[in-house]
Amino acid sequence: MRTPVLLLLLAGCGNAHWTEAEVEPPRDTDEVVAAVASLPECGALRDRGGIIRWRPLVFCGAAQPVSGCAYPFRDPPLIELVYRSSAWDGPPQSPTISALAHELCHVCGYIDGPDREAQADACAMRARHMAGQ
Repeated sequence: MRTPVLLLLLAGCGNAHWTEAEVEPPRDTDEVVAAVASLPECGALRDRGGIIRWRPLVFCGAAQPVSGCAYPFRDPPLIELVYRSSAWDGPPQSPTISALAHELCHVCGYIDGPDREAQADACAMRARHMAGQ
């Protein structure tokens, strides 16, 4: 089993039924992290510290696998994501919205209210635009 990749920011996932295998982070991971951290609302993101784990399957406390999950209140924060070939890749239903950027945006503060998922998607799209993707 590989050690999770340590980066300078993140969010967290609940326990669940993880597979034991871990994978190397996909290409463009650092670029996605930098793009989200460059957004005005995410200026303090790097100060949070944390871990990003890439896994073959992610279950955010539910029976069905999902693309990723973030719990911003964990200390240190942790984000767990399903493996993609590029960190700019999103889930099948929204392939142009980076799953990593979306979860990082939850750490930026998009965590409350009925629109939190849409707000995190919009934040992730702004990060993609800032990176010129």
